[in-house]
Amino acid sequence: GEEIQTRTGPQNNRFVLSQAIPWKGKRSLAGKMAADRAEGLWWAAAGLKLDVIRDVKQVYYEYAYLAQAIRIVKENIALLYNLEPVVQARVRGGASQGDLLRLQVEIGKLENESETLERLRPALNEQLNAIMNDPTSESKPWPTIAPPEGRVFRRADLKVILDKMNPELRRMEWRRKQTDHLISRRKLENRPDFTVGLTYIETGSATTAIKPSDSGDDPFGITVGVSVPIWRKKTDAGVRQSRSHESAMHRSITQKRYTLHAQLELQIYQLDDAARQIALYQDSLIPRAQQAMEITQVEYQSDNAALLDVIDSERELLSFEKSYWRAVSNYGKRLAELEALCGGDLS
Repeated sequence: GEEIQTRTGPQNNRFVLSQAIPWKGKRSLAGKMAADRAEGLWWAAAGLKLDVIRDVKQVYYEYAYLAQAIRIVKENIALLYNLEPVVQARVRGGASQGDLLRLQVEIGKLENESETLERLRPALNEQLNAIMNDPTSESKPWPTIAPPEGRVFRRADLKVILDKMNPELRRMEWRRKQTDHLISRRKLENRPDFTVGLTYIETGSATTAIKPSDSGDDPFGITVGVSVPIWRKKTDAGVRQSRSHESAMHRSITQKRYTLHAQLELQIYQLDDAARQIALYQDSLIPRAQQAMEITQVEYQSDNAALLDVIDSERELLSFEKSYWRAVSNYGKRLAELEALCGGDLS
């Protein structure tokens, strides 16, 4: 465009620097709100991480139970096969053919159960791969699990941990805190902001026949501006809306805390029940069933017990051993749920 001609010469370039100065407290509140958003995002990411860990553990412990169930069934099949020559010898000695048929039927039932369990392995393997985002299609090796240590979890302690570390609850509390800062920020919108600036004009020499003494001098100026808030009613309405939102969030947080505490109580009950069953099967039922089966086998071989007694004793031991490992698996699953609720490892 054309240069602006002045008495002292044409204005070639104009440079303006300005700096906004918000009312005291506005900038710090904006920083706190940004920190609140970042904290909320961190807790959201932490919650997703805990969910993945929990889901992996759920499938892992089911996978581990499957390994134990297959092992137990196969061991029982082997025991019955070892008994088959004894039954055949008794049949050749004049015993009923029905015993051999009953034994073969029982073996067939266990082999069918073993096949059913084996067919479940690929499905659990794919489920585990999907959760872990693992593209490999190869079956993962059988996991190993051990009976849990005798840890005791106090309800009061777990509730304190949950209140402090549950990602969902913490994220809601940080959102409420952000709303508190938003209310304070909106209250300050009724306060003016300031702007200071510096203007510098690059000026050429005057083109007139008689040049003034200040020809070509570059003028500069300092500016001060004030933004006057005039929409007070709109600002006040925003404050009231934020306060209403804050009250609703308080109620939501309280309700969420009650819900999480109820979930915690259920998981603690299920964890304690699994621990009780582990001790019952490990210390009482399985040893007695093992002893009863061995006695029944000896009595059968000495013709003092029927084959049906042997089969029943093996069925009972099989059931107890599977129930034991199911309780071990359930304990691991419930502990994983507790850790997800409480924000991490509880060991």
